[in-house]
Amino acid sequence: MKKSVYYLLLLLLMGTGSARAQVTTMGTDFWAGFMMNYKDTVSDNFFMISAFRDCSVQITSSDGSYDTLVHVTADAPLNVHIPFDYCNTLMDFGGITNKSLHVVATDTISLYAGSFLSASFDMTGVLPIPALGSGYILQTYESLYDSYFANFGAEFLVVATEDSTTLRITPSYNITDSSLYGDAVVHAQGEPYYVTLHRGQCLYETTTRGEEADFSGTLIESLDDKPVAVFQGNTCSNIPSGFGACDHLYEQSIPINAWGSQFVVMASLTRTNDILRITSSSDNNQISINGDLFATLSQGQTIEYDLNQAVALIESTRPISVFLYLVGGQYGGQHGDPASVVIHPIQQVIEKAVFCNFQTELLNDNYVNISTRTPWVEHMQLDGRSIASQFHTVPYNPNLSYARLGLTYGNHIIECPNGGFNAHIYGLGEWESYACALGASVVPMLNRIDSSVCSNHLPVDWYGIHFEDADSITIPYPVPSIFDSLTLVLTVNPAYENSVEDSLPPIGYYRFMDTIFYDATFYEDSSFTAMGCDSINRLTLHYKERLWVPNVFTPDALTNNVFQVEGKGINTFECTIYDRRGRYVYSWQGLDGSWDGTQVGHPLPMAGYVYFIRYSSIDEPKSFHTKAGIVTLIR
Repeated sequence: MKKSVYYLLLLLLMGTGSARAQVTTMGTDFWAGFMMNYKDTVSDNFFMISAFRDCSVQITSSDGSYDTLVHVTADAPLNVHIPFDYCNTLMDFGGITNKSLHVVATDTISLYAGSFLSASFDMTGVLPIPALGSGYILQTYESLYDSYFANFGAEFLVVATEDSTTLRITPSYNITDSSLYGDAVVHAQGEPYYVTLHRGQCLYETTTRGEEADFSGTLIESLDDKPVAVFQGNTCSNIPSGFGACDHLYEQSIPINAWGSQFVVMASLTRTNDILRITSSSDNNQISINGDLFATLSQGQTIEYDLNQAVALIESTRPISVFLYLVGGQYGGQHGDPASVVIHPIQQVIEKAVFCNFQTELLNDNYVNISTRTPWVEHMQLDGRSIASQFHTVPYNPNLSYARLGLTYGNHIIECPNGGFNAHIYGLGEWESYACALGASVVPMLNRIDSSVCSNHLPVDWYGIHFEDADSITIPYPVPSIFDSLTLVLTVNPAYENSVEDSLPPIGYYRFMDTIFYDATFYEDSSFTAMGCDSINRLTLHYKERLWVPNVFTPDALTNNVFQVEGKGINTFECTIYDRRGRYVYSWQGLDGSWDGTQVGHPLPMAGYVYFIRYSSIDEPKSFHTKAGIVTLIR
């Protein structure tokens, strides 16, 4: 187990997005929360804030009990201690608390959160609101089961950024009640439950006791697409299971739409082993490691890989999330202990990182692992000096390169002015370690153009998108929220193919490639690209089904006295009502049904109630959609 820390240098982790990226881990508006560290001990929680320019930062607890204004000097990290009573989200397990923290800056900052105990410490980068999402699949680690003392369980925390945020949570393992030492199940594995949060409220959950208790694969959905911040980890975990010593794991979860399909993962220097965990976003996902098929995963499934070589190239046919775990001293040698760090896809590069490393009583060795594209190696600098000679090409993909470097204790700057890189820093000592990513351009990777091009034809511009090499490039414009889905597929060698399948939005028309369509149709044409290759454009439009859902009703009035949904183009319909604690109230099928504000014939009090609708359209009777929200009952 970790020894006491006698000195902690502020860790500055800053990144600027590349020219291709629109959203990075830097921002001006953040929501964060802390989870349980070790048993029920009071932990020392803190923020580390850094900025490229002087600015002011306001930190406020959502219940209003804590409010402080701090000033951050350019390139000088600031450590802000947060008193435990103002950020203790553990007052009611499975309940809703107002103990999140809102951080607002007058200029762009990097924000990191840490939870420290003398024997258990971890930290994570905090994503700004533009980098958050509405869908998450968790990855944690197996629990350390202590039958006598406590449940060192897997855990997660959800923070709402907007009012009336309805969550549907499908746990991959049983969720326990408020007792650290009990085994009561309040939400069963595989059974969805619903919770409504308002702005700043947070929900904390942990597993029941068990040697294989793990929240990996747990699905968290914000049903109205309102962004939420999700944190995941373990109170204290052995990595791998059965090998000491345990440490607190604390990471912010990356939204599914920012997952990727190609990763370069480097092992820690001086260690015999690290562990990779890979979680799949969807079914039939083929995972390859160093060019060889390793596994085929279903949605939410997580696999583990023992990393005992310098570098691994991870590729998948569908998006995945990848985390690197430093193992316990009993498994990887006493030089180090458990820690975790997210590995970002190779497309989500940054151009600059300014950071500090830190020391503890037993930790004095610091390192950085860096990956980049091979043409950009010549531009890589550390503290103003070229480090190009330190790089090696990645096996099975000579277009990618990597370096693992030792660092002196103190401040450092990594730059790649004419390109970009991914990197994480880490430190190792006797039964001691830490690891943290240096930031990323957290761009939505699911809405992307996949290209496979002839190298002798590059670079090329196609419909305003510039292709430098045979790789994935993020679409430089957002997907309009009025559309159900938008998929663009670009194939080169020898022909381009661009396909779109979508629904006609309520505004009554759809624009595609500068052509306006007013009705459901199929459209196809051919053209020539700058390369001279044939280009095929296909468009299929469907009518978009419509639902009208009231937000208030009054059972005691002469009119508007029932909650009833109206629809157009609907094939099947069912609606379920829950109270704000997620308890079942009433349900019906068909648009001719309604709810009169009672439960088993007894009138319910005036309050907001959660509705969950599942329906299919006439156009697609076998494809089901969901909608959820709040209806207010007034008496």
